[in-house]
Amino acid sequence: MKTYFLIALFSFAASQFAQAQCDEFISDQQLQPGMFAISKLLKGDSHDYVAEITAVAGETFECRFLHSNSEYKFVECKKSIGSSKSSMQAKVHSNKGGKYSQGTLFEFNFFMASPEPCNFDLMNDELYYVIAEFPDRKSYLGRMERVDENFVIEFRHSGSVYTLNKNRTVIAVRGGTYAKGDLVILKHARRLIF
Repeated sequence: MKTYFLIALFSFAASQFAQAQCDEFISDQQLQPGMFAISKLLKGDSHDYVAEITAVAGETFECRFLHSNSEYKFVECKKSIGSSKSSMQAKVHSNKGGKYSQGTLFEFNFFMASPEPCNFDLMNDELYYVIAEFPDRKSYLGRMERVDENFVIEFRHSGSVYTLNKNRTVIAVRGGTYAKGDLVILKHARRLIF
């Protein structure tokens, strides 16, 4: 009986440890609407832009840049030469409300909500990408770290920083439009490997 109890206890502890180990990468996934991307120009400024993927058809995809709400259609999406295992590149085909012209080359890293659980309460000094859903049901990609008992999320598209307590309630805002007291749903975001 004691042996069974120890096995059950060990299994529970191992599952809790595994849930805290939130994998950064995921493979064997296809790009699809609802995913996010961090992009930058291959030549020119060094700004990172965050976009939400809105449509996909083969090597073509459409997205909305969160900082400007401009919409772009990209073509010739392929593995970026000489970059990390998760980097892709694509050319601007057309845009609505954007400043980059046809043929401008961007590099992308794509992110999706993890299909596996990730226990943020067990995280220590790690930084994680998360998809944060606010009360208006809008979701944004951010980078989160644990500070004491709280979670601090920085959103690259706006430069805003939100601090959430352990219940995922906003307790501090710097530069953002959502209010203290708002409840945020967090999902671990994993970078796609192609």
